[in-house]
Amino acid sequence: MKLTQLRVSGFHSLRDVDLRPPSLCVLVDTEETATRDIAALLTLIQAISEGRLQQHLRASGVLDGLQSTQPLRVELDFVDNQYGVELQRRTDGAWQVTWESVELNAGVSVLLVDPDRNAPRAEASLPEFAPREPSPKHPDGLGSYEQEGWYVGYLVANWLWWMRCFLRDIQFDDGPRLDAPTLHFRVEPSRDPPPNAIWEQVQAAHTAARLSQVVLCTPSESLAESFDLREVIRVDMHEGAARFTPLAPS
Repeated sequence: MKLTQLRVSGFHSLRDVDLRPPSLCVLVDTEETATRDIAALLTLIQAISEGRLQQHLRASGVLDGLQSTQPLRVELDFVDNQYGVELQRRTDGAWQVTWESVELNAGVSVLLVDPDRNAPRAEASLPEFAPREPSPKHPDGLGSYEQEGWYVGYLVANWLWWMRCFLRDIQFDDGPRLDAPTLHFRVEPSRDPPPNAIWEQVQAAHTAARLSQVVLCTPSESLAESFDLREVIRVDMHEGAARFTPLAPS
């Protein structure tokens, strides 16, 4: 599984973002604001997927100061499969899940939280819908129509489970070492690393990319120039909003 697209609105500097990271993605972020916000967003998504949204919000304060009139929406694409979630703040300051959706390339689309039918929730339904890896064997005694319904549910639950596993195994530099990370979020804070450090960083990034997806954030232009242009995305800030521009034409 690989994260192929990340769409975000309403999260600090990530106000209207459509990021399509390659397997090895180098983000040149000279102001480092977007770097901090992406790290915070990934940690928030992890908490959502594990049913720890409210606990995480109390501990981190990551949504403090966001506009109460604008929802926070995140959509994750893994090739042709998509998961989306939206949070809105109540008048008392509490954040709730008001929309949650999954779309699979098998032609299955499910609203896990439908704003027209469901009340806002304190936690996402994702960990409830896929608490563990589902069994591929359907229950005995089902008719053909019931088997079809079971299979659709299995497809959704199985994919959501694997997405939870992907999010759980994101490796951060300051986090515990993982045996098999799915995505390695690396930060090289030096603005002017010496040539030997640049060489070491490039080699380390390519080595890690052979095992997992890698997002390397750096304020260093010289480090970014050492990678293939197709791997580099420039981050610019405009009135507090981050803009992501691939260096190589699509």
